[in-house]
Amino acid sequence: MKARNWALLISLLALIAVIVVLLSIALSRTQGHLVYALDDAYIHMAIAKNLSQHGVWGVTRYAFSSSSSSILWTLSLAVVYALFGVNEVAPLIFNVIAAVLIAALVNRVLSREGRNATYVVVAWLAVMFLTPVAPLVLAGMEHVAQILIDIAFVYVAARALADDGFQSRRAPRCAAGGAFGPRYVDSL
Repeated sequence: MKARNWALLISLLALIAVIVVLLSIALSRTQGHLVYALDDAYIHMAIAKNLSQHGVWGVTRYAFSSSSSSILWTLSLAVVYALFGVNEVAPLIFNVIAAVLIAALVNRVLSREGRNATYVVVAWLAVMFLTPVAPLVLAGMEHVAQILIDIAFVYVAARALADDGFQSRRAPRCAAGGAFGPRYVDSL
């Protein structure tokens, strides 16, 4: 197995281990119920439920309300609710997937820049604990997806600016547009 693959494997194992430990602690303190710490997660879920079941963008099925700071996140939840039913675990699953993609992206970016496997793992651990990715996974909100998109945007923009044979000048503009998808309030 290549060193790059080992670095990714170690990074993913560290991520999953931290998430499992944090989730175990959380579940042990809530009698086994998945509970998000902030009401914002439940606002997103309520809007997604009402959109998927009643076609209404609002915290109730009776009227529109502009209560979400993240249109893309809420729409994603609504699609999942329409396909699989309303549930509390969808935001957690989205966040785990986004966190895994962050680990893969950090691994890929640093490997392409010629960093060795040890550097990649240490850099990932710094990203994971300093952002902090793992606790944010349990928040049930869009922040992990925002981190993923922001890292991708910074990398694409840096490559375009460095002009090291990067093919498209439009890529940074597209990535910049996507950077505001999860949290449009970040664009204000």
